[in-house]
Amino acid sequence: MADGSAPMQNEATETLVVRLQTLYRARRARREAVELANSSYLKCWDAVSGLAYYCNLRTGLSSWKKPLLLAARDPLVDVDSAQDENAQTPEIKLEPTNGSDPDPVAHLSLKDRQKRHEESLAFKKKCEDEKRQLMLRHRRKIARAMCRFEKKVLDEKTRTRQERQEKLKNDNQQLLQELYDGRKKENMQTIREAAMRGNLDRIEKLLDMGFSADAESAMGLTPLLAACQSGHLEVVRRLLSSGASVNHAHVKTGRTALMEAASRAKPPVIKELLRYGAQIHVEDVQGETVFDCMKDAANREIIERACQIWSTESADLFPVEFRQVSLAYALISKRQRDTYEAEKVTTRRDLIQLKQVLQRKCAEAKVRYDQDIRGSSFEPTIMRRLSSMEAADLKYDAERRTLLLEIQDAVDKLRESERAQFIPEVVILNILSFCSRHWFDPHSSRQPKVFKKKKPPKKKSIVLTRELQQQLKTRETFVKKRRDFIQDALNTRLQQLP
Repeated sequence: MADGSAPMQNEATETLVVRLQTLYRARRARREAVELANSSYLKCWDAVSGLAYYCNLRTGLSSWKKPLLLAARDPLVDVDSAQDENAQTPEIKLEPTNGSDPDPVAHLSLKDRQKRHEESLAFKKKCEDEKRQLMLRHRRKIARAMCRFEKKVLDEKTRTRQERQEKLKNDNQQLLQELYDGRKKENMQTIREAAMRGNLDRIEKLLDMGFSADAESAMGLTPLLAACQSGHLEVVRRLLSSGASVNHAHVKTGRTALMEAASRAKPPVIKELLRYGAQIHVEDVQGETVFDCMKDAANREIIERACQIWSTESADLFPVEFRQVSLAYALISKRQRDTYEAEKVTTRRDLIQLKQVLQRKCAEAKVRYDQDIRGSSFEPTIMRRLSSMEAADLKYDAERRTLLLEIQDAVDKLRESERAQFIPEVVILNILSFCSRHWFDPHSSRQPKVFKKKKPPKKKSIVLTRELQQQLKTRETFVKKRRDFIQDALNTRLQQLP
């Protein structure tokens, strides 16, 4: 047992010796560092704020922050703390040495502080003078150094720009070579090709870049015509929302987007074109209309519904302007109804008060008449009694006539307040039903382009088309006769708004 415990004691003793040596060396190194810092830094006070700052005696720089060498006052911690758990090391308490005050400036008197403050100001002024003299003495070197620095910066910028240009040149050459070799294919589709293939992303990109939605090729093809030929609904919507002309005709064939969509059995595309105000009765170069191009019963039903008068069932086939007008009429009707209801309530309240006033006046007139009749009985003669009674009757009749006229005016006012002073929904629907498809279209005054007929159309199609056109022309004539009447009625109703 004695032999086994001896190595453990020797190991503990050796660990303790290493610990003592480490602490001693760390304390000595700290003391030397503090002495070095005190010899290099001088604590000064600002004349304006009175705060302390530290000046480096070697470099002449000053800082408000305390140097790290002077701020390192915390006790050191041994890094090599890997010891055995069973080994117990005694606690070592190091007593501070005499004269090692952490901050001796704190114990200075006011006179000493003032003296150090003056010394710091003098030292700062001396440093500034020396710096100015040094710059004056070496001004040529400083100027040459600044020129070299500026030249170096300019050369660096020039070199960077040249490298960037060289990189762009190499990248462009590499891209051209890859395109020439066929290793890389860029998306070179035009907006018409993208519309024909239904490439919505490409169309979005081109429209964002500033391409026109009505970009026409040399053969007269537009993106909307190409999209209607292929039947891409989303592309048609995007082009129409971007301002594509829905009634643009092909420069050679004269066919419109509605004709192209109707000939290919695309009902959703036809509805979208009709909602954006597509003209139905337009002829192409061959003299054919959209009725001659239709090959599907669903398309024919949609076109025939669009040719009829406006109704709530066929409202989705009419231009957007019809919905705007219906909303405007609804707003006018609502304002008129609100005004009518408010005036009706006010009139009833006034008539109730007038009724009470008239009843009081009638009672007062009856009382005065009874007093006059009673006073006439005291007349001494019959003739004077009769004349007094006759005067009382005339006065009572006049007052009663006045009251009856006021009552008649009140009754007329009540009847007038109960009469509707707004446009009902039935009237709005009736007004819109007398308006043609393009009544509210801002471009309706622009006449479509007329093409020369090169060959006669088919006989059967001519009969059907002419019949429909005759009906529509009759309808247009009837509508034109009613236009002035409807416009006058609308102006009258609008003037009644509050």
